[in-house]
Amino acid sequence: MADPERQTRPRERYETGPILVLLVAILAISTSSILVRIAQAEGVHSLAIATWRLVIAALILAPLVVARHRAQLTEIVRHRTPAAVAGVLLALHFAAWISSLETISVATSTALLTTNPVWVAVLSALFLHERAGRSTWLGVLVASFACMWLYLAVAPADGRQGDGYSGQIMALLGAFSFAGYLLIGRGLRSKTALVPYLFAVTSVAAIALALLSLALSLPLFKLTPLAWACCAGMALAPHLLGHGAMNWAMKHLPATSVAVATLGEPVGAALLAWLILHESVSAAEWVGFTLLLVGIALAVAGGRKG
Repeated sequence: MADPERQTRPRERYETGPILVLLVAILAISTSSILVRIAQAEGVHSLAIATWRLVIAALILAPLVVARHRAQLTEIVRHRTPAAVAGVLLALHFAAWISSLETISVATSTALLTTNPVWVAVLSALFLHERAGRSTWLGVLVASFACMWLYLAVAPADGRQGDGYSGQIMALLGAFSFAGYLLIGRGLRSKTALVPYLFAVTSVAAIALALLSLALSLPLFKLTPLAWACCAGMALAPHLLGHGAMNWAMKHLPATSVAVATLGEPVGAALLAWLILHESVSAAEWVGFTLLLVGIALAVAGGRKG
């Protein structure tokens, strides 16, 4: 007969440490929208914000890669084409999503951004021929309806509907591009180590956005001290701490649990926006957020069964 104490100890570790780490990850990621808004209020262009977030993150990772993962960089070089495509998609993700925050609320932008599990399910079925169950497709339908609901619910009332709609389109473009980044990364991560992979795709994304910013003659270096602090904070908290903690939690919790937990980001971002930026959320938006979370949860649950 098994020892009861030996059976309870692993469960205690399962319920405390990894879950606390996951909560820290969600809190760290939820700060991203707030930091973006503060930097935008300082007059910094959205592309410049995205560029410096990635550049600073790559510079932080560089010494670690050189010191401990130099030999593993050869694997990245061997798969440089998909790594470059993943980096470009990551650049598009940040450029589109950060731009969306210029015209729509933090809550709506992050809610639309977290639809990426739905688009991963759709793209996997279309391009990788992975079977998707009825729960997945039901989740896709519910999430799509929720996106349309939000698309109509938060249109500006003063007639400038193009601005509001373009913001939501940019947020969805950020979700689409991140879904493509995840699909390519899933194949690469089976062949490469985590830290060199993150360094490679982050560096490619940073270079792509830097070149685009220079081509558009954006003032990349004319940032206020507060804006510099926000960009550094985005690189440290959401990019490295948040995603790093999630990857650590993936070793101790089911992937589905981690995926569903990330759905707390819109709620966390909305609460922070309410506390710091004094952004209110309408009843119609809360209905859309609820439908969106239900749809994503169904899609993730269907993916786990598959």
